[in-house]
This record gives sequence, structure tokens and C-alpha cells, in this order.
Amino acid sequence: MALTTSYSTGAVSASATTIVLAAFTNPSASGRPKTILRFTTGEYCLITSNVGTALQVVRGYLGSMAVAHSALEGVQYGLTSDTEWPPA
Repeated sequence: MALTTSYSTGAVSASATTIVLAAFTNPSASGRPKTILRFTTGEYCLITSNVGTALQVVRGYLGSMAVAHSALEGVQYGLTSDTEWPPA
């Protein structure tokens, strides 16, 4: 699967562990690589589960820093094996 683009529907605090996107289709399945999300401002998050478009995440993944994000900020998500993710 290629990377998918979406955006956050609301502001995200630096300590939030739930992020709601406008659209999300989970590309991961049991035994497959992990799913990660990257904000356009550079923060990476590990997606641990989802209920619809609400994602449970581990913030500051891949050495990035957990920071606040504004509503409607763009994101990309996909499997760790989808592409060469740029450094945080």
C-alpha cells in the first residue's frame, strides 16, 4: 500500500494519545508491519489501534518530538514497509 494523506479534524495537544483524522483506512493486519503517521510538521506517531478515524498513538516515534498540532494539519500514514520514511 502506498502512503495515504489525510488531516486532523481538531487541534492535538502535545500530550494527546488519541488523534482523529478526517479519513482513515487501517492498512495493517496481524503479522504485518506497524502503521505509522507523520504530521506535515515532522512528528511521527506509532498507531497502536483505531476505532474508525480515531487513532490511539504513541507520540514522538522514530526520535521525533511530541508537539501540539493545529486543526486541519495534514498527515501521511502507512506501513513502515511502504516507503523510506524521512528522518524526524
